[in-house]
Amino acid sequence: MAPTPSEIARAYHATTKHHPQRYARALGYMDWDTQPDPFRRFAGAAEVALPFSDEACTLTHAAASRGELEAGPVADLAPPARLGRMLELCLGLTAWKQFEANRWALRANPSSGNLHPTEGYVVLPAGHAGLPAGVLHYAPREHALELRCSLPAAAATALAELLPPGGFLVGLTSILWREAWKYGERALRYCCLDTGHALAAIDQAAACVGWQATPLPGWTDADLGALFGTDRAEDFAEVDAWEREHPDLLLCVWPGGAPAGDAQPGAGSTKEPSCASAVPGAEPRVDRQVSGSNPAGPGSARLAGLAPDAVLATLASGTWHGHANSLSSEHHEWDVIHATAASTKRVARAEAARPARAPAALPVRDPSPLRCTDQPLDQLLRQRRSAQSMRTTEALSLPAFLATLDATLPRPDVAPWRAQSEGPDVDLLLFVHQVEGLERGLYLLERGDVGTPGLRAALGPSLGWERPAALDPGAGEGQAGGSVDPSAPTCGGTGTDGSPEGTAKLDPSKSYAHLCLHRLRSGHAESLARATSCNQDIAADGNFAVAMIARFAANVDQDPSRYRRLFWECGVIGQVLYIEAEAAGLRGTGIGCYFDDAVHQVLGLRGEEFQVLYHFTTGQPVEDERLQTHPPYAHLER
Repeated sequence: MAPTPSEIARAYHATTKHHPQRYARALGYMDWDTQPDPFRRFAGAAEVALPFSDEACTLTHAAASRGELEAGPVADLAPPARLGRMLELCLGLTAWKQFEANRWALRANPSSGNLHPTEGYVVLPAGHAGLPAGVLHYAPREHALELRCSLPAAAATALAELLPPGGFLVGLTSILWREAWKYGERALRYCCLDTGHALAAIDQAAACVGWQATPLPGWTDADLGALFGTDRAEDFAEVDAWEREHPDLLLCVWPGGAPAGDAQPGAGSTKEPSCASAVPGAEPRVDRQVSGSNPAGPGSARLAGLAPDAVLATLASGTWHGHANSLSSEHHEWDVIHATAASTKRVARAEAARPARAPAALPVRDPSPLRCTDQPLDQLLRQRRSAQSMRTTEALSLPAFLATLDATLPRPDVAPWRAQSEGPDVDLLLFVHQVEGLERGLYLLERGDVGTPGLRAALGPSLGWERPAALDPGAGEGQAGGSVDPSAPTCGGTGTDGSPEGTAKLDPSKSYAHLCLHRLRSGHAESLARATSCNQDIAADGNFAVAMIARFAANVDQDPSRYRRLFWECGVIGQVLYIEAEAAGLRGTGIGCYFDDAVHQVLGLRGEEFQVLYHFTTGQPVEDERLQTHPPYAHLER
């Protein structure tokens, strides 16, 4: 009997695990002769140059954390400049790095190994002055759109009538070869993480220009392939099957959302929710969701009727242009990747959107403990980098640490959680190294359904379950923390060491009682973080490291396409941690190499109910002074 799609996904995940004595299968060396071109182009497609604007984005990190949208000069830009600013902030170049004769580009969206398998598409109806209606591919090096499918006026108008006023579609695809070239069979994991990174960046960039981003999860992969034109064999005839694009997801971007300060479902509660303890023996809930799929504002009702057939019908009279470029001269075969990608496609349209539901009524987020929270969000998006090494000499303040964890909780009206259609299905195992006023050790942050057993019930008996006293206001002498000096001239942590809990007081005006954070084990966790992250020092040298643990088997068995979506959620969390690190004056780094089962053994997890999908670390970066940095778009003559 042939294996089912869920069995294929679970087998792929098992066979691509790293182990201390055996890593997942890969080439074992860097075949520079077949290194893929990082930029997809479509020869023969008209190029629409996107302008650069000097108008400042005034949306601060703090305002974005409250769910506000940009209402300043950027929101008044002409459509080409406004769209160009959004794409630049989420998928565009942020710098060029150079070492001797080698030169490479950095982008706003994080990517495993800086290989960038993610491609972006925009579907524009009539009404966006200065831009053609149709399907367009974003070329980040040129900061331009390539017109893949042009629409006649009647079809463009019909498409506009389906969308909210001023709305358009944004989609993502993945080229699996770009990651497989370096990482072999584990590449599908990294492509999915990068999709999550880009998804989060799109929502954050949309907020910077005053737009709402709403997920359209009901579309199948076949629907998306038809929409983006990635299913057109004639347009990809000159490229190998490895270089075809796999459709991922679709968003509707539009000038929606409730006015700043208005209450929206799932967030902004004035009541401080408490963290309820999990109840052993209760039935676990898998079909959980938090979504921005029911936003307030004019035109939101149209989203419910945005059926794939109606949208695709408007493309029937369109004209397709362009042929994809070849990325590599030769390819190494990893058949298990293609088999798993095929088995995890979304093949059934959602009959109806599941109701949006947050894990709890979360308070409005207060990121003020972070040093750079008044910095414009677009500046944080542009300056985001992955640290190559860390050497932490200062402890992170407890309020800044808790504010960072708070940012990972899904608030449906706050970017990037507006763009989520499922979850939360991922909890965070924290290796705390240097956080002032918090005891070193292993901690667990529950992001999902509090009150069900979840991960807690599956933990080994040797682990504790102790709530830090600092989280509860008025706890007295057990409190811990450290205040942030608002007059400090530079960004960074405070304190000198990871002092024991209880040596400092948490600002009582900043309550984190809603954080479901528990200490599992006390003591130094540096060696454990390093050992489980493929013996990489960077996991031990920062202020804290994270292992993202997903509800795995039940999700994949219920819908194999959730295999990819679990990684997307981890990628979104990773992008949040990147930006929070920048706002704290630190730097983050995603870690894709870890010993899967070693992490499970630490937690006493058995079977596949829970699986680790991503590691991350935050700390003070050590800059490589050998590298030169160049502006992102100095090569363009405009």
